[in-house]
Amino acid sequence: MISKLKKKFNKKFKDEDFSEILKKGSGAFGISIVGRFIGYLLLMVIGWIYGQEAMGVYTVGLSILSIVGIFGRFGVDMALSRFVAQYGSIGRWDLVQHTYRKALVIIIPLGIFLSAATYFILPYYTDNLFDPADADFDRYTFYMQLFAASIIFYVLGGLSEECIKGLKKTAQYNWIAHVVNQLVAILFLLIFGLFSKDQLWVNLSYCLGIFVAFLIAQLYWLHYLKNPEIAGTEFKSRKDKKGKNKTLQVEGANKIVAPEEPITTAELLKVSAPMMSAKYLTMIYTWLDILILAWYAAETKVAIYRVATRLTSLATIPLISINSIAGPKFAEAYGKNDQKQLKNSVKQSTRLIFWSCIPILAIFLIFPKFSMWTFGKDFTGTEAVLVFVIVTLGQAANVLTGPVTVLLNMTGRQKITMYYAFATVIIDVSLNLILIPLYGIIGAAIATSVARTVLNFGLAFQIYYTMGIVTIYNPFSDIRVMLKRGKKRKNRADINQIDENE
Repeated sequence: MISKLKKKFNKKFKDEDFSEILKKGSGAFGISIVGRFIGYLLLMVIGWIYGQEAMGVYTVGLSILSIVGIFGRFGVDMALSRFVAQYGSIGRWDLVQHTYRKALVIIIPLGIFLSAATYFILPYYTDNLFDPADADFDRYTFYMQLFAASIIFYVLGGLSEECIKGLKKTAQYNWIAHVVNQLVAILFLLIFGLFSKDQLWVNLSYCLGIFVAFLIAQLYWLHYLKNPEIAGTEFKSRKDKKGKNKTLQVEGANKIVAPEEPITTAELLKVSAPMMSAKYLTMIYTWLDILILAWYAAETKVAIYRVATRLTSLATIPLISINSIAGPKFAEAYGKNDQKQLKNSVKQSTRLIFWSCIPILAIFLIFPKFSMWTFGKDFTGTEAVLVFVIVTLGQAANVLTGPVTVLLNMTGRQKITMYYAFATVIIDVSLNLILIPLYGIIGAAIATSVARTVLNFGLAFQIYYTMGIVTIYNPFSDIRVMLKRGKKRKNRADINQIDENE
């Protein structure tokens, strides 16, 4: 039995797509596990040392940073991840450098403007977000402005991180994107906590983490940018049978752009704007839940909701890890117009996502109270556990549908996800405004789960009908194939036994 399983596994490893996705995806998974653990440790430090109220204020500030920062990146970061993978696959590092410079021209002025605008606008809104009875109420505006000042570093750091991901440097990408900022924040929290339990240190520590992560990401990317020979063996010039460089499809101008033709700012924006909607609007509605919840509920309720959503996102670590390598592979196959490789990469990705995520979801649904207890006894009430179960069920839709947004974004179909994302945000905000005043954090959990389900299954059906690719993995098909093969082997063994007896 063991030898048969070993033979089957070795056969799978002969599949280039499966092998690369599994090897690099598993490496990214390990780092993501560390990152999520550090993230949970960060919340634990805040909850145990600084208190539930401090966590609520921190969560509101982080939501403001994330929403404004998303618009600050304008999808240019994702577009660069795609173009770095596509241009690199044909050995055109000059186009990588050119596209990066174009991105900076867009990102830097936009990031500075949004950072400054948010800083000066916040005082007009904080009075409505927090309870005036809180002891530190008069200082909450300053706490929020710390996040506003960090927006420019959040934007530029994200740009460099996505460029590193486009190089298929998944280990470096995951360390910087998911570990560094939170680890630095914990170190500062522990240092500041030795002298004072002031809520100021919570927000300041996280902002310092953002700045340090930005510096590290920038140094890494500039090192690769100036030394393409160390960027990786994947980026060698590839030629067709006639010895000419293959052409590269670039979405935005609705035409085929040859590798020797640099992308313009207008073309980059036509790609990045839908990508911003496609990916980040799906994140925005989660943060909008928190802002709407903060309007109607106390900081302690916001903290419970944040912990529940943060914990359940642990189930998507394998999905995010696999997508970090699958995305560049989708872009590479699309750039070469290799439909066979594209479909195979999607098939292998969906299989790995399903079998790696489902066990985590099962544990959460079987032991929800224990899962929430890890953040403290204040998070084990009936309401908190129910919120956690509802949000976890919503995450199941994300897992079951596979890499839908990544597939569309990396194959020039980002406008499709833009339309679905807009519809999802409208559904989510509408449900939140209706359900939160009636049911509080339970209403927020229901709104998030419904919106996530609509988005993911909608995109999965859209991909099937427009691209002919199934992203919803059916485990029973693999089991049925294995049973048929086992039955055939058994029949052959019976025939051989009969021949020997005769």
